Amino acid sequence: ELGQFNAISNNVYIYKDCCTSTLMHELIHWKDAQDYIKEYGNITKINYLFYIKDYLIPKSKIEIDKLGINDNNINELGGYAIKTYHLKRYDEV
Repeated sequence: ELGQFNAISNNVYIYKDCCTSTLMHELIHWKDAQDYIKEYGNITKINYLFYIKDYLIPKSKIEIDKLGINDNNINELGGYAIKTYHLKRYDEV
């Protein structure tokens, strides 16, 4: 794990030897959280699961669909994207 976004503390953590794609991935998580905060308020321990399950994953699935990513072409992406796609964690793809 080279990076992490903590939605509750609203902090991005980038670790030693991080690559550009990891940085971009974590910044996308940060931007998604800012959009949520603007509309619904801060992300807390109480509403975190709502944020992920009912807001972020469905929003991310819409974006993936717009990009044309599906079962037929997901294998063209990297291993992490493939794994998380099949787990239906579209926010991680």
